[in-house]
Amino acid sequence: MSTQCKQYKVTIFGQEYTLKSDDSLETVSNVAQLVDMHMHDISAKTGSKDISLIAVLTAIKLAHSLHVSHLESNNQAASQQVLIHKIDQTLHMLDSF
Repeated sequence: MSTQCKQYKVTIFGQEYTLKSDDSLETVSNVAQLVDMHMHDISAKTGSKDISLIAVLTAIKLAHSLHVSHLESNNQAASQQVLIHKIDQTLHMLDSF
């Protein structure tokens, strides 16, 4: 990431927003498209047109995904530590021969 923020215009759920970010245009566009996709999906599933409700439900859905990703990452890190410990034990046993 660069250290200078740039302004980008994105459209989310039919509304245009100006965002400031030090990320690339591609990253900002991809994130905006993800939010837009989830908002349209939630609107279709709930039948609601209430933008505030749709935005909150979208935030909850994305926060849940982030939470699950963190849990999976922590589990992978724990599994890696177990494997590292087993490798260290095996190497120690081999050194004693």
